[in-house]
Amino acid sequence: VDETRIVWGIGATYELGVWEFGGGYTKGTTEQRDTVANGGDTIAGSTGEDTATRWDFGVSYTGLGGGKTILVGIRQEKWEDDMNNPDNESKTRSIDVQHNWDVAPGFEFDIGYTNYRYTHHTGLDATDTQTMRTAHGLKIQTKFTF
Repeated sequence: VDETRIVWGIGATYELGVWEFGGGYTKGTTEQRDTVANGGDTIAGSTGEDTATRWDFGVSYTGLGGGKTILVGIRQEKWEDDMNNPDNESKTRSIDVQHNWDVAPGFEFDIGYTNYRYTHHTGLDATDTQTMRTAHGLKIQTKFTF
């Protein structure tokens, strides 16, 4: 059965000398449909609407010189089920910090850190509880451009 999904978003950046600020918001809705048997015929019935929202905010600083940039970003995402089923709902939050360095023409070195928090449904008990978990990430990357 087809489900109707609508996603829209808006974002903007503003540059102020060596600083650049940006933000964005995205929202998506999905009409949920269940297939129901009706005397041998299969019909689709609408059961509600699930939603997903995400917002981002970031800032970059290029005033270090020598092709170096520092970036900091924050993101939050939330998925909500119209039936409040914890298996289908979650929330994530992340904070990212990254340092980019244009070492030489065609060669870039990046290092970054992410703190990622998310809800987790264990599915192991009858209480349908979710717990907040935290993950950490470290990124080291080199880029060569020819």
